[in-house]
Amino acid sequence: MLKFEIDIEPVECPADWMIGPRSFFVDRATPDFELIRLSSMPIAGGKIEITADPDTKSLMPFTPCRRKHAIERKIFPWRYKTIEIDGFAIDYRFGSPQNWAHILTGHLPLLLKIRSLSDKFREKPITVILPQNSGKHIMGICELAGFKTIATDAPVNAHFINLSTQLLALTRDPRRQWILEETPEEFWPTIYERSKLDRAHEKIFMVRKAARKLSNEAELEEYLGEKGYLKVYAEDYSFEDQFRLLADATDIIATHGAALGPLIYRPATTRRFRLIELFPIGHIASLFRYSTHQQNGEWLSVRGKLKPEHIEPGYALDKPFIQFSQQAFEIDLESLKFAMETKLPALR
Repeated sequence: MLKFEIDIEPVECPADWMIGPRSFFVDRATPDFELIRLSSMPIAGGKIEITADPDTKSLMPFTPCRRKHAIERKIFPWRYKTIEIDGFAIDYRFGSPQNWAHILTGHLPLLLKIRSLSDKFREKPITVILPQNSGKHIMGICELAGFKTIATDAPVNAHFINLSTQLLALTRDPRRQWILEETPEEFWPTIYERSKLDRAHEKIFMVRKAARKLSNEAELEEYLGEKGYLKVYAEDYSFEDQFRLLADATDIIATHGAALGPLIYRPATTRRFRLIELFPIGHIASLFRYSTHQQNGEWLSVRGKLKPEHIEPGYALDKPFIQFSQQAFEIDLESLKFAMETKLPALR
């Protein structure tokens, strides 16, 4: 039996600035920006125990990811016959690996680290078991990193690598270092070789087509286009092009979301970058804020406008504020200009 422990020390994310839209909430007669100091934030540490038996296989049962799969299993039972795998495998049918940001910032960095723990894990590629509805880009990035993939909701019999926790947020601090140390040498050369982009783009404006859509996208696009920014819908690009866009860029303005997932993989040799992250009032998170600090980048955020339905639940501090996470939102152009043009004092 192979046994390993990964100890992760707690760290702290530095304080930062967020720019709110102009309003009368700061002065009853003269509208102005809200300049919000985001306090430094603790990032928890912990321990991950890893076990694997190279001599004995174990069975991981069917794991439905969607309700209709249970019906399909009855109608098409042959689709859910046990799959036999030779060699080591890891069951990643948890934590929504179908989400681009989740697989890139949680599942894959840990897998890179696990592979480094034993020569036995490197004798042949580890097989990653993903949910049946995983996209080709999810499987493609795992394969580019040197792993085999199977997307299935059927039971799997293999020499499984087992984790003591599914709380991948524990890896938030060390994941950047794991990526730098354990990503295969051919990873970035292959990205650039496959990329269809004709050149590097230093300034990019990343927006979303559906969830968290900017309701005044055209207004921002016109202004940023004059400043030389390329508007990007990530879903219109291959995953290789998405990686290259974020590796080449030095000025990134982006709606918070999965499209920023490749940011953590930027080569250490790239130039310093600035990320201005655009947040809807209903979904403010610190994932890419901390990732930017890890890479000695400059991070700043601009918050969307408040809507009447946000007020009451926003002050109900006894439960998470998640019901407006996917809502469209509006960014005050003047607050974005302020964020782009103003040098704010450093925070401690």
